[in-house]
Amino acid sequence: MPWLKRTSSNVLIGFGILFLLAAIASTQDQTVSREERAEVAIGCLLLGAPMTAWGGWLAWQLQLQKRQQEHDRLRSILFGLLQQNSTISVLQFAMAADLTGTEAKAFLDEQAKEFAANLDVTEQGDVFYRFSASLPQTSAPGNLPSMAATNVAYDVILESVPPDRVIEVVKLVQELTSLSFKAAKALVEAVPQPVKRNVRQSVAQDFQARLAEIGAIARIQPSSRR
Repeated sequence: MPWLKRTSSNVLIGFGILFLLAAIASTQDQTVSREERAEVAIGCLLLGAPMTAWGGWLAWQLQLQKRQQEHDRLRSILFGLLQQNSTISVLQFAMAADLTGTEAKAFLDEQAKEFAANLDVTEQGDVFYRFSASLPQTSAPGNLPSMAATNVAYDVILESVPPDRVIEVVKLVQELTSLSFKAAKALVEAVPQPVKRNVRQSVAQDFQARLAEIGAIARIQPSSRR
């Protein structure tokens, strides 16, 4: 769980630094012999170095996970916008994703390269990204298998939650499902988990969009319950 990793990382780094400082301080202790100072310093180093390295590795893993979650959030928003219109501007995406213009442009440039989008420049100098209709539809959140959608029920599966927005997601899940706060919290902390089962496509897509607004990633799949 993200919070457990973060806590472990902080504890390991904190104690590791303390041991490393103790190793340095022990070399200045003139009340003991040189051999004793060396033994204490080596002991502290053997404890402090691995703890600091392990804590740093956990922090790095959390950072990678956070970046991936943010990337997934932005792609989810982009695909949602492209389902409405295959052309999008930097301003539209920045407003939808709550990004600066520079951040929005950088992400759109990356996606434009991946999906071979075209750039349209208006007479006023505005730049629009025009994505081909052949954009892989299976990647787009909310895009569902082409079967008789009106006769098929769907499940909404919560896949990931930003570590800094867990409470917001719990409250939203509680609102959407009528679960108690405790039950909603347990569900969110155990992702991936279904947050809604056997609902219409429009309801499933609304759930997914509401979750995406606060950074949570959810997918929709045909329900196994009929």
